[in-house]
Amino acid sequence: MSVKTISRLLKFIIVLVGLTAFVLQGAVTLLFLVSEEPLIHSMQVPWIVFIWITAIPMVCALICSWKTADNIGKGSSFCIENAKNLHGIAMSALADSIIMLVGNVVLLLLNMNHPSVLLGALVIVVVGIAILVASECLSQLIKQATRLKEETDLTI
Repeated sequence: MSVKTISRLLKFIIVLVGLTAFVLQGAVTLLFLVSEEPLIHSMQVPWIVFIWITAIPMVCALICSWKTADNIGKGSSFCIENAKNLHGIAMSALADSIIMLVGNVVLLLLNMNHPSVLLGALVIVVVGIAILVASECLSQLIKQATRLKEETDLTI
């Protein structure tokens, strides 16, 4: 598979992930808005704000992913910019995990959350931490590969 094909495939996946997340967050927001249940109505604003705050780090990660895919398409897979983008993805995953955990705990303490929702959020936090570790490892490997590439370019 050529690097241009890989780049296009990555960009397609990035758009697909972004649209899927937007649709899911929009659907949950819509459920809060159309619900006539008094209990849900009292939690409506805090939950909608919380849901859309969690989207901010995700958008940052999608932007970093797009830049990385663009660099791959240009034939610059091993460059410092990609290492920085992967570090940005790692930091976005960390931010999203923290927001998810803290937000769910705060909403639980305010009696606007159910413990089972908090347990479900812990799964998202663990996935976020896995993305953090994987992205940071890849960032370090890209940095090392870039250094090796620069050294070999100088010796030739």
